Amino acid sequence: MLDAWAPHRCVIVDLRGRGASDAPERGYTVDDHVGDLDAVVADARIGPVHLVAYSRGTTYALAWALEHPDSVLSLTVGDYRAEQIVPPDGWASWWMSTSWRGIPMTERMQPHVVHEVARDVTAISYWSRLAELPCPVLVIRPDGRSLLDDPALEQWRRHRPDVEVVVFDGSDHDIFAHDQQRLVRTWKHRFSGG
Repeated sequence: MLDAWAPHRCVIVDLRGRGASDAPERGYTVDDHVGDLDAVVADARIGPVHLVAYSRGTTYALAWALEHPDSVLSLTVGDYRAEQIVPPDGWASWWMSTSWRGIPMTERMQPHVVHEVARDVTAISYWSRLAELPCPVLVIRPDGRSLLDDPALEQWRRHRPDVEVVVFDGSDHDIFAHDQQRLVRTWKHRFSGG
């Protein structure tokens, strides 16, 4: 994926407790994640950014963008709402019993992280604040299993009338599964003339 973004400089953030990032015992609130994004942007010494978010990471990206509206050139959201969703009871145990692309979740995230994410999450809506972002907004929605049902998509359109929605045919929530570089091509077409 990094090569596909060339010639643009690309910084990919593994959120705390995910991927190769540290997994502290505590600290999984929106504010904790936004602080982490602040630290990455400062350490990487990058100026205004094209912010690309996917799934649950959208919550943290939106919170960061709303704190730094002049630092965001564009916002691209992959299959998520403009809100933090509180998972149902039992979600953490269910999540740890699943796999992603054939790899058990127990190998992707430590159990304490999933339980802390579920414990620290609160319902937060960003719908009414979308107009505060001066940048263009692109939302990617799969045509298969999606977290963006029709009412949620209408929320995007109601609160951000200029939102561009692109449907990825033949895809489900894992919008990268069938064509890893389709998101990059879609973004480049909109925001870099590529």
